Amino acid sequence: KVYTCLPCPISLLKLIESWSASVSQLFLIFLGGSSGIGRGAVLLLSKLGCSVAFGGRNKEELDKVAAKCKEDRSDAQV
Repeated sequence: KVYTCLPCPISLLKLIESWSASVSQLFLIFLGGSSGIGRGAVLLLSKLGCSVAFGGRNKEELDKVAAKCKEDRSDAQV
């Protein structure tokens, strides 16, 4: 299934809970992952075990998000 334009991380978490798949089996893509709700969703879902890919306009902030993901998960790949 493909879902787009989910309004907030809480809605996304509720959607994930409704799926039968394990969180570690999910791969999520975020645009706008360098700040705001997108950043929060990337960090939270990565910490929960989802595989996430993210992009944004601010490379410096994206690098900070990537570093935080690596800090939270030993298996993170950047």
